[in-house]
Parts: sequence; C-alpha cells; structure tokens
Amino acid sequence: MKHSNESKDITSGTTNIDSIPINTVLYKYLKCLESPMKATRLAKKIRRWFSERCARGKESFEYRFTGKESKAFCWYFGLLCSELIHTPGITQGTLCHIMSLAFSGMCLRNSVSLYSRVHIDQARVDDLQKECEQYYNCQVLLLGKVKPTMWTIGKAIPFYTRDL
Repeated sequence: MKHSNESKDITSGTTNIDSIPINTVLYKYLKCLESPMKATRLAKKIRRWFSERCARGKESFEYRFTGKESKAFCWYFGLLCSELIHTPGITQGTLCHIMSLAFSGMCLRNSVSLYSRVHIDQARVDDLQKECEQYYNCQVLLLGKVKPTMWTIGKAIPFYTRDL
C-alpha cells in the first residue's frame, strides 16, 4: 500500500479513486483486491481512506485484517505482487521492494511447509535451514527490518528442528 500511492498520474485534487488512470499502481492494486481476491472490506477501506486523505491530508493507512481478508491476501499474494511488478512506470525502488516481499513470502511459505511436518528427514532439515536463512537475509538486507518473529523463523526454528 505504501508504494501504490506514489504515481505522478494521481493529481492532488483527485478525491474519487475511480477517476485515477487505470495504469497506476493504486488502481491495479485496488482492482486486484476487488476482483480475484474478493477482499471487499479492505477495498472499501482503501476507497474511504483515499477520499479522506485528499480531503483532510491523512497520509497513513491502517487496517486490521480479518480472517477472510487474511486468507485471501495469503492465497493471492503472488498474483498481487505480479500485477504490481508488471505495472508500467513503476520506480526501481518500488520494484525492488515488491520483489523482495514476493521472495520473502515464497521463502516463508516453503519454510512453513517444512517445519510443520511431523516426520522430517535430514535432507529436508537442510532445505529448511536454507529457506529460513534466505527469508531472514531478505528481511535484513532488502527490507531493512528485523523483528523477533523474523529472527525466530530465520535462526531458532532451523536450530530446534535439527535438534529434534
């Protein structure tokens, strides 16, 4: 959401989100939320935020995900990233950030698939170590933030899985 509002095609006087050009990141993000993802509450909140932001100068967007939106966001995360990556005119910094998020999400998906198994052999433990390290390195180097949960996934889970 942070990068979807940076387009120079969106003028400061625009108060209706339907009047922005269809080739902007924000428009593609919103249409992806509405159509394949069916995250309607999130899309309505973004529409309301956009009109308030223009009216009152409110820049930050906050949303608490519900079960339905969380599930849809997880299922369609790759599609959403793909739609945003293929948007013309996207800046290199935004492109790097979106690709980093997509790679991080893929590493997280793979590591969860491995460490949630009841029976795991040594080869899969090595794969888990690699996936968790890649997730952690992506968070540290490309996204620039590490929280305790990320450290636990990157460092503690492979250690304890190997130990068990």
